[in-house]
Amino acid sequence: DYFQSCLELIDPKLHHDLCYLNPSEISLNMAKARMTIFPSTFEESFGLVVGESMAAGTPVIAYATGATPEVIEDGVTGMLVNKSPDDVRGDWIVKDTGVSGLISAINFINSMSDKDYRLMSKRAMNRVCERYNITKIATDYVSLYHKIKNE
Repeated sequence: DYFQSCLELIDPKLHHDLCYLNPSEISLNMAKARMTIFPSTFEESFGLVVGESMAAGTPVIAYATGATPEVIEDGVTGMLVNKSPDDVRGDWIVKDTGVSGLISAINFINSMSDKDYRLMSKRAMNRVCERYNITKIATDYVSLYHKIKNE
């Protein structure tokens, strides 16, 4: 009930059923979603939900905390929002902060043309595939290990 009441604050037409999804169902549902809202205030080094959503071609709206500004490019692969007026971490497209900022970002993505939205979706997917694929990550780790060993 609490979750649904929060959704209704954003948009009275929104509805979401809470249930268990297995990993393949999660990917399919992420790919069907118009956006993922990731309002974490935790200083995560890398949010897997953000990467998984973008890999599915679903733009992410997130507070600009932790690594999210390194993963999400504001207005290109999703939207970044400052979590409060006292914690401004960038000059993002959305100027509102906190929940108001999340709502503004939702409205921004919902108002995009189909062409612009598809471009954002494609850019989100490409960003994850280019930056976080297993070959690149493994190569970067091996390079780092060689650098450390030779210092």
